[in-house]
Amino acid sequence: MHILIADDDQNILGLLTNWFGAMGHEVVQVEDGQQAWLAVQNRQKDFDLILLDLQMPQMDGLKVLQMLREGGNETPAAMISGRADSAMIVGALRLRAFDFLVKPFNQDQISELLQRFEILRNVDVGVSLSESAGIVYQERLELKFNSKTAVIKTVVRRIVDHLRPFLTAASTKTDVVTLALMESVTNAVIHGNLQVSGELREHDWNGFWAEIHKREALEHYAARQVTVSVDFGSHGIGLTVSDQGAGFDFTNLADPVDPVAMSSGRGLTLIRYSMDNVYWEDNGSTIKMFKKLA
Repeated sequence: MHILIADDDQNILGLLTNWFGAMGHEVVQVEDGQQAWLAVQNRQKDFDLILLDLQMPQMDGLKVLQMLREGGNETPAAMISGRADSAMIVGALRLRAFDFLVKPFNQDQISELLQRFEILRNVDVGVSLSESAGIVYQERLELKFNSKTAVIKTVVRRIVDHLRPFLTAASTKTDVVTLALMESVTNAVIHGNLQVSGELREHDWNGFWAEIHKREALEHYAARQVTVSVDFGSHGIGLTVSDQGAGFDFTNLADPVDPVAMSSGRGLTLIRYSMDNVYWEDNGSTIKMFKKLA
């Protein structure tokens, strides 16, 4: 994989280059936004992934991402921020950045970022369905599955495969809906049905996943089902994800533009900025999302 990293912090550049290099990836590193823009323009082969620091000399990361998108470049991009600048992060999400990292971050958070990237890369294949433009159609899809993290990717891919004709016809990027699906289904399995706290992940990544695998092996947790319902057609796409867990207090959710929320509730922030309307029912065990089609 070919990765571009733009950051004016030499320590961050060295750290990320070493991490990605150890995984066998080719890394190009630059120190400001202007160099990042030129690296994309001058490279013979497209980058697979771009990491942009939000605040850099010459040109900030948000401006680089804006120029890329305006020029038709849809390379998956993630943002790096030194101080959880909420306005810039929100701007990046609106330009379809698929993730963001707030310094200081660790290798476990990089692993999470790569997992999100792999989902996008595997499902967002180009499909030309111009003949479906102007369709007036309504369909419903429902999937139910037990609480196993290993099936999450399969479920998301199955749903996105069904949605792709509508998204393509409406010139809507599949990565936007894929992010919301991936986050909501993952939350339903891990935090809803398996009832593993996200706080554990913040302090002990290995312990977090050990607890997940432990509970997946227990019938009491694993037998709980997740139901994903999708209503899609020319009006838009409605997604409903329900679990059989205890729910949570969704009435006290932090404002998604709050820096603290962005640091600790990254998944919910991504959902709320990927979809046009998001709300919860059933004591928080059901999340409903809607995406308008252009």
